[in-house]
Amino acid sequence: EGLGNTYLQIGDPDQAIEMHTRNLEITRRLGDVAGEGAALGNLGTIHHELEDYARAVDYHQQDLAIAQQIGEKHAEEAACVNLANALSELGQYGQATKLYERALDISQQLGDQWGQGNILSNWGETLIKQKQYADALEMLHRSLDIARSLSSRRLEVYALYHLSILHHRTCHPNIATEYCDRALLLATELGLGLVTDIQQLRLSL
Repeated sequence: EGLGNTYLQIGDPDQAIEMHTRNLEITRRLGDVAGEGAALGNLGTIHHELEDYARAVDYHQQDLAIAQQIGEKHAEEAACVNLANALSELGQYGQATKLYERALDISQQLGDQWGQGNILSNWGETLIKQKQYADALEMLHRSLDIARSLSSRRLEVYALYHLSILHHRTCHPNIATEYCDRALLLATELGLGLVTDIQQLRLSL
């Protein structure tokens, strides 16, 4: 699993798919159900990165089913978010919303503050796509507050980036630029792949 993630990080998705597929086969042979779910989730993430959202949905659905089967709440929370994100890319907002709601409920049960911040940020992005800007603004500010309370700069980057998109869409260029510049600074310091997307947004402001 670790090697597959390394290949993805260095920009070799084909090798990443091969490694995670091999890992999936091994976990199935061993009867390692939790490991099987993790491998399916990793494959879903790779296909999401490749913008093959239909296949991402398939893998994340299988991952979610396993997490629910074995009663692993942390895995279920992650699978719900990943599946919701893929469905959002396909414009299936109703299904995505139900999954974000489920994930948020689980994160609150677990006391997982970082998870709550992550869910709110992703959900906020989906609400922007639906032009539900007031709800998106509320969720993204909640995510940003959580990120700062936890000193999670990675989580803060995503909240700032999505807030910049929101203010760009709602014709508030100065606010959008402020959020974008802050997101770009943090993302650059952290070496996140999101830097390219933030730079493209900055050019459009």
